[in-house]
Order: sequence, then C-alpha cells, then structure tokens
Amino acid sequence: MRIATDSGGVGIIAGGMQAGTLARVMAGEDIGTIFLPTRRLSSRKRWIAFASGPRGRAVVTDGARAALETRGASLLFAGIVGVEGEFERGDVVAIVDENGREFARGMANHGAEAARRLIGKHSKAVAALTSEPNFDAFVTRDNLALTRG
Repeated sequence: MRIATDSGGVGIIAGGMQAGTLARVMAGEDIGTIFLPTRRLSSRKRWIAFASGPRGRAVVTDGARAALETRGASLLFAGIVGVEGEFERGDVVAIVDENGREFARGMANHGAEAARRLIGKHSKAVAALTSEPNFDAFVTRDNLALTRG
C-alpha cells in the first residue's frame, strides 16, 4: 500500500469474496478501507525506495537522521557510524538508525571500501581522502528517498 500512496495513487482494501465488490467500490459505496496519497515521489526516488534491493547499509546518528528527515539534507560521512555489506558506487544502500531501523534508501557516491575509510569524517577531510570528484556526501539529497514516514 505504501508504494501506491507514496507514488500518488489511491489504495483500497475491500473484501473479495462477494461478486461485484470492485464495481461497488468504484460506484462510491462505503465499503472497505481507502488509503489516500501521502506524497508523490519522483520516478527516480520511487525506484530508489521500492524497486531496488539495497546492497548494503549505512548506520547513522540521530542527528544525521533528523537532518535527512526534517531538512532534506544530504547524508554526510560525519553522521555515519557504520557501513555494512559490500557495494559499489551507484548501488542503493539502506540507511538505518543506530537501532537498525531503516528509514531511508539512497544511491551511494562511494563504494563500501572507501566509505569505511571515510566514516565520521567532515567534508574537508573527505575531499582530501577520496578521488571521487565533488562527492563529500555519501548520498546526495537528490538520490535519497525516505522510506518510513
């Protein structure tokens, strides 16, 4: 249901044991439960959030989570406390809090090996330690989708 409503669609759950249920719902009869759209993700963010399985995980601080959820920030290495799994640059990773609860997914700007070396580093240090141009963020906000409301 979340995929439908996050994509701007409407979802309905109604009993299917009686003939004509769908026609009755479409006619406006008050049966079942309706779920209205909560937001409309772009096709890119919808793909990141729902269509691709994560290849790894980034564990982040509470402050980083708040910045992602409330300010629409990019995920910087300073807010990462752990990197799990093996992934390459461009792979989708799950972003989890320190209790392991996933709340976002994003496309990694760095592979797992490089990311482990950059954990906790501030942007200036990241620029000096990586060969990736202009990627002081682990995940930029344009490539990040919140998966938990």
